[in-house]
Amino acid sequence: MVYHSFDCAVDDPHNYYPPEFLNTLTPNGLPPHVLKLKINCPVILLRNIDPANGLCNGTRLVVRGFQRNVIDAEIVLGQHAGKRIFLPRIPLCPSDDEICTI
Repeated sequence: MVYHSFDCAVDDPHNYYPPEFLNTLTPNGLPPHVLKLKINCPVILLRNIDPANGLCNGTRLVVRGFQRNVIDAEIVLGQHAGKRIFLPRIPLCPSDDEICTI
């Protein structure tokens, strides 16, 4: 399955940063513009989504299925091992100290 990002610049009324350019950037902590995954592929969370249910930064999961805007995965290690979860598409922005300069 292939997922594409929806890149856009905030406060760019003159379109100085077109989506084609933004799609080439790969800031730390953000997934690539084109994310290719397969069933049974291992993945690691890069953000705290729901710590109470085991979805923390660094949690290891295995992909079990795909939907349009959701990844069906299973936690493989820790207290919540074996639990099936759904990872939704989440809007992400790099922090100010990760902003790229040209």
